Amino acid sequence: MKVVIAHSPDSDDAFMHFAIGEGKIDTGIYEFDHMMADIETLNQHAVEGRHEVTAISIHAYAHLSDRYALLNHGASMGENYGPVMISREPKTREDLAGVPIAVPGDWTVLPLRPSSGIRRRKPSPLILTRSWNGSAPENSRPG
Repeated sequence: MKVVIAHSPDSDDAFMHFAIGEGKIDTGIYEFDHMMADIETLNQHAVEGRHEVTAISIHAYAHLSDRYALLNHGASMGENYGPVMISREPKTREDLAGVPIAVPGDWTVLPLRPSSGIRRRKPSPLILTRSWNGSAPENSRPG
C-alpha cells in the first residue's frame, strides 16, 4: 500500500521522516513517497485532502482536526521556538504596531500574533529577500 508523506524541506521535517525515506526501517506492506512543499501549500493541500500524511501548521490543524490526527513522532513548535519576525533595523514590540508584517501564509502561526515577544532566528529566504528589498507588501498583513 502506497502512502504519501507531505512535509516541508525544513531540517526538522526532514529529520522526522529520514528513516522512512532512506529505507532505514522496515515499513512492512507500506511504501512511502515523499512530497515536499512550503507549509502554506501543505496547509492548502490538507484542506483539499490531497495527502494521507502531511505536515501542517498548528493554526491549520485547528481548522482541520476533524480530518487529520496528530502523529506522536514530532512537532515544530514549543516554548521559545518560532514564529520569526525580521526587520532591517532592530525593533521593539511597540515599534511593530500598525506595521505590515510579511507572513508565509494565512494559516501559518505568525498571523495569530504571538504573545511571547520577538525572537531572531534564521528566516525563510524568500521572506528575508522580499523584506530586505522592500517587495514584501503584496504578501503582507497589517501587524
